[in-house]
Amino acid sequence: NPPVLKKYLCLLLYVILSSNFLLAQENLKTTSLKFDSTIHEKMYIVKIADYQAIKLIKFKDSSYAGNLTNLIWESNDNQARIKRISKNVEIAASEVKKMMEELQQNEFETLPNGETVKGCIIGSGGTTISLITKKGNTIHESSYWEPQSNLYYRNTQIPEIIKVRNILKAINTEINFEAIYNDFTRNLPDGQYAYGSMTFEKRRKR
Repeated sequence: NPPVLKKYLCLLLYVILSSNFLLAQENLKTTSLKFDSTIHEKMYIVKIADYQAIKLIKFKDSSYAGNLTNLIWESNDNQARIKRISKNVEIAASEVKKMMEELQQNEFETLPNGETVKGCIIGSGGTTISLITKKGNTIHESSYWEPQSNLYYRNTQIPEIIKVRNILKAINTEINFEAIYNDFTRNLPDGQYAYGSMTFEKRRKR
């Protein structure tokens, strides 16, 4: 029966197009992680010095997306950075949701800048942790120098340092960003590299 066949073909075409649209929307969520206040409720960004960035997004429809970006630079004999190498790792929505909830519990959105906190140390080199919240038309940013160092913060009772440590622990528990970066550098070809305040030469054993 041609009319019935035509009806089924139209229905099949609709299902295929709808599936492709939903897949495209889902891919958009995982690949386009620039904050857009029209569709995003908020974004959390954690930067580990200049070599890792973790982006966590909550959408206004209560879905989640996130990724981790690893960065490193090829360097020359004078230790000048000549080429940037990066790799993105997608983070599962369930992990993003859990992390954002734990980060919020540790006052991620309101932590003051380390420079204004009594007892916090400001230094050069080392590792600076930056915490950024984008929400609506506002951006809140704070940074802390070497918050995980027992040399500077042995048995610390500074509430803000404890919260920053809790934030990093919560993220590392879910995605182990430290191990991910180690794997990233381990798979680099032979050469000279730089990240943060570190430089190193990689030569595989022959």
